[in-house]
Amino acid sequence: MIEEFWSELYEGEIHTRDQWQFELKSEFMINPTLDKNVYKQEFFLFIPSPLQINSDTLSKSQFYAAQTNLIRYKTPRMPLRELIDPSYSPSPLNRLQQLFSEPSLNLTAVLDELQLFGNIFKTSLRDRIARISESVEKMQGYGTDLYTPVIKELCEQINEVCQFFRQMQTKLTLDFSPQAIRYFRYTDEYISHAIDEYFLILLEQFRHLEEKRYEEVEKLLCHLIVQEKLYRKTHGLEPQTKKGRIASNESILYRQGLLNRFMLEALMLKSYRASLEEKHGNILGSVAAGVAMFVYMILFVWKVSVFVINSLPFILFAVIFYILKDRLKEGLKKIYYKQAYRWFPDYSTEIWSAKGDEIGRLNENFAFISQDQLPPSFLTIRNNHFHEELQALNRHETIIQYKREVTLYHQPGRMKSRRRELTTIFRLNIQSFLQKASNALQPSLTLDPYTLEISERLLPKIYHLNIIIRNTYLQPDLSIKSEVKTFRVVVDKTGIKRVELIKSP
Repeated sequence: MIEEFWSELYEGEIHTRDQWQFELKSEFMINPTLDKNVYKQEFFLFIPSPLQINSDTLSKSQFYAAQTNLIRYKTPRMPLRELIDPSYSPSPLNRLQQLFSEPSLNLTAVLDELQLFGNIFKTSLRDRIARISESVEKMQGYGTDLYTPVIKELCEQINEVCQFFRQMQTKLTLDFSPQAIRYFRYTDEYISHAIDEYFLILLEQFRHLEEKRYEEVEKLLCHLIVQEKLYRKTHGLEPQTKKGRIASNESILYRQGLLNRFMLEALMLKSYRASLEEKHGNILGSVAAGVAMFVYMILFVWKVSVFVINSLPFILFAVIFYILKDRLKEGLKKIYYKQAYRWFPDYSTEIWSAKGDEIGRLNENFAFISQDQLPPSFLTIRNNHFHEELQALNRHETIIQYKREVTLYHQPGRMKSRRRELTTIFRLNIQSFLQKASNALQPSLTLDPYTLEISERLLPKIYHLNIIIRNTYLQPDLSIKSEVKTFRVVVDKTGIKRVELIKSP
């Protein structure tokens, strides 16, 4: 649980999502001085040869079927106290009060503000918990008197925000439609679960430290966790479960998943993805057909000048030339599609806001490359931290290059908006990469030097997928910035075991 919590915080680093998938969360900021903000992100995957991944066993379509690109707005950051500050106009709670004072209630706007409030509350709470957790990790038992007032202040702020929101909800119960009340209940349940989730993570961390050192802190954390649990039970905000049934607990995570997707609607963007063939297939096909027809006409004119039209040689050559034209056209199309990545993206995704404004574009390219095609110094980066005793080994690896380019368009007034930066989440399912991997555990014989008895043991058989990520973008001073990070995904036949960040020497 704690690993999942930390993985949510680190943008720009690969972490495990599940047994088969790793993911990378990236954020793209807006430079208001530019008409277009362009971010390039390149992945270089080094796959060991025993896995037998190459252009024959992994097609471009299979790679894209195994990956996922999620695009949404970055959650706006607001301190908890500002959420209930009457003078802070960006607060969703203040916007809600303004909406309720209008003659006719705009349910769409109410829903948007409620969802935005839920996301901002959860992110603000997560960031506060993360700072405390990181401090606890560094102190490791020192400065025990520091945490009681910090946790107490956090609990007070949470109670103030929850009380403000729930009082607003109570006042509206008699005055507004059942749909608006339902939206409030969903948001209430969401923030209550967020408190429960993050406080439990922090409580677990404190309990792993020395005993009885943080009794007061634990009491504060437990009090708020129990308080929220009783609140959800009293107000019917818990999923219905029946004891004794096999599927009794299924509704818990299922409902939380639905609730999370519901709340994220305020941050989601519309996207329209088109492949190279869909966008440029007709152009490439027309060029291939034109070149083939040009060659055919040259041969046809030569044939007419040499043979009689109704002769057998004329007919035979006509058939042969037609076959050549047809094969030439298909061959050129294949060549064009293989080389088209140099000029056209494999996929192009248009990004639009819910209001219909074009925000930007995402272009993607995939290719197998050789070591000679790697950027300068990347092979040296790849070889860093390799096993010293095997430095001289000439390793055979397949190299995949996946490149995506995010372009964000300038929009007047966007910098004043609460939702402006983008977050993308890239996921790759590597199950198809491991089809030819050996069993995860391999039997091995060993001799005991004292008893001279032979024993058998099972040793783990692992593989390393090394990944270099390069991010390139324009800084506010208009200079080009390039950042390189290296990761190692340790896998076996059963999936991903862990992800390691390889630090530069």
